[in-house]
Amino acid sequence: MIEILKVMGWMLFSIGKFLFAPSALVASGYGFWETLAIATAGGVVGIWVFYFLGSSIFEYFNRLQARKKKPKKVFTKKNKLIVRLVKNYGLTGLCLVLGVISIPLSALLAARYFRHRKDTLVYLSISVLAWALLLTAFSLSIKPFLV
Repeated sequence: MIEILKVMGWMLFSIGKFLFAPSALVASGYGFWETLAIATAGGVVGIWVFYFLGSSIFEYFNRLQARKKKPKKVFTKKNKLIVRLVKNYGLTGLCLVLGVISIPLSALLAARYFRHRKDTLVYLSISVLAWALLLTAFSLSIKPFLV
């Protein structure tokens, strides 16, 4: 029972701080497969939760704004940058930086800009697995320095 609670805690940590979770797991004494499984499971659960939560929130706000009179859109430098990044790099770019930016932010960006695509969650889940594999291998290679 205690071990299940520990794993669930590590999964929650993996959702919030995915970049550091494999290193922390390795430093705590978990092996390659355990670290990979826990980090991947936590990341995928986080992607799914925040993706569907974000989709619901964005749909709610879209319905609210549809009722109001729409003001003329103002394009700021920030808006132009986001549009440029989404158009140039798309879902692939988001998957490539998923390990560096947080799981919640990645999922919310995917929900905002790619919710019309049916394969978004599949790509994000594969990206989490690839990042977990990379980070776990890196963490094991520097294990002597972690302990």
